[in-house]
Amino acid sequence: MDINTTIWVPASSEKREKKALLLHELTCSAQSWHAIARELVQRDYTVLAPDLPGHGLGPRLDYYAISEIERVVRHHLTFDLTLVIGHGFGALVLLALIPALISHPRPPLIVLIDPPLTLDKTAIAAYKTMLGVPGEATYPKNYEDAWPSWKREDKLAKAYGEMSCDPEMIRQLFSKSNWSFSYLLSIVPRNVRLRIIHGDPALGSLFGPTDYAYTQLAGKSACHTSHWIVQEDPDAIIDAVMNLEHTGCRGPSSPEPVASL
Repeated sequence: MDINTTIWVPASSEKREKKALLLHELTCSAQSWHAIARELVQRDYTVLAPDLPGHGLGPRLDYYAISEIERVVRHHLTFDLTLVIGHGFGALVLLALIPALISHPRPPLIVLIDPPLTLDKTAIAAYKTMLGVPGEATYPKNYEDAWPSWKREDKLAKAYGEMSCDPEMIRQLFSKSNWSFSYLLSIVPRNVRLRIIHGDPALGSLFGPTDYAYTQLAGKSACHTSHWIVQEDPDAIIDAVMNLEHTGCRGPSSPEPVASL
């Protein structure tokens, strides 16, 4: 099964030793990462951003779950990755990929952007509304109402993500009332260098109060941002990557009961 991947590379062939994999949020696409990718390329990263199954030019599945999406991505992994970043649902897929990623002698740096680890019914409904309508584009006349603070390129990328998203995927993923994935973070080995960036709950962050126990290990708040930190504060993400390169954070180590989506 093929998976469409957008690649950004440094201009110099001598500066391509570092590789980054970026996993986007639901109802988005690889193009959502354009600002982050350009900044990473300036820091000598080769950047790979796949369209996850059900998105953009990515494959369509009969059954959508974190385990199935992780399986498709895993079969296309390059194991010489230096850095992996996941946003929202993409952060959950990234956490599910960690057992495969750590098979490499030197595990990559991990950055999780506002991961929706634990959501109640109200938060699940808010998350679904926040994502937009899959299969339909938010048209230019609605851009300012939907994302007033975003740059035009980010608005266009999000509109494309919504239009090219498989509605059946969203229906399946949100058909269950239980959304509990903290266990994915709890079983990260302690030798993995990991960073969490979360937004402001008052502005729509999905990193909830029950998840704040993890901030003492690897947490950083992107002030004055919502869930959409990739679009609203890309500098916070780049700063976290640079900090992680120089200092690092040890992952959690206490497993919890496994749940599924």
